Amino acid sequence: MTGVSEVNDPFDCNPHIVDDLTPRLVSRKVGELLRNPKTGPEMRHARSSIMKEYPNRKVRRAKISEIEERFRPLMRLGSMKFFQEFGFYSLTANSRSQLMWAHYAANHTGICLGFSTRGNKPAFGTAEEVIYQESRPRIQLSNSVALENKNKNHNEVGDALITKGKDWAYEKEWRFLSQHDDCLSKCGDVLSLQDSKLKVIILGIKANSATRSFVDKQLQLSGKKRVRILKASPSTDKFKIRYHS
Repeated sequence: MTGVSEVNDPFDCNPHIVDDLTPRLVSRKVGELLRNPKTGPEMRHARSSIMKEYPNRKVRRAKISEIEERFRPLMRLGSMKFFQEFGFYSLTANSRSQLMWAHYAANHTGICLGFSTRGNKPAFGTAEEVIYQESRPRIQLSNSVALENKNKNHNEVGDALITKGKDWAYEKEWRFLSQHDDCLSKCGDVLSLQDSKLKVIILGIKANSATRSFVDKQLQLSGKKRVRILKASPSTDKFKIRYHS
């Protein structure tokens, strides 16, 4: 699983946070924040910081204006901290991309795993196709603090996790989104799928005999007998990758 803070693109998973909080909303939410210890994930950091700096209730009441001034930057930081609780597993719909092999398969020396996507839930059934566009996704702070907009805010977070710049469109990426307490992340960095879903293993153009031996051994140990092994090779007359048994 790739964490939000581990991506190789500084624009990826880095939304434009819009501070559209009105003074009235700030005042109302600070009051709720101080009265109710059960807050949403975006507001958890703000409440923790405020309670640590102003532990006495009388002091909090006396300095409510000061607390309200601090609320905006705390909410901005809290939104980013909540956003960084997410991670994702990446796949591509284009196994023949020369750039993908160069960038993600050790310069064509690695392997590519091919899966069947038919009826495989919760994994492939919940994968989302990455959107490629010019504008960075937006997260509005008003949706983070307004409980009635909870679903809208989570939609904004989800959109930000599957939106990248157009330069990356060649990847044709799909992502399994995962939060720290989701089922997809309970196995650590390993995505667990049904055994029958692995259909093919493709050896890169520069993959050596040691790589082939490793693949054969792993298939033998796992008991997977129906997985095809293909070898990639360059086309003789075109800039294309071909597969053969």
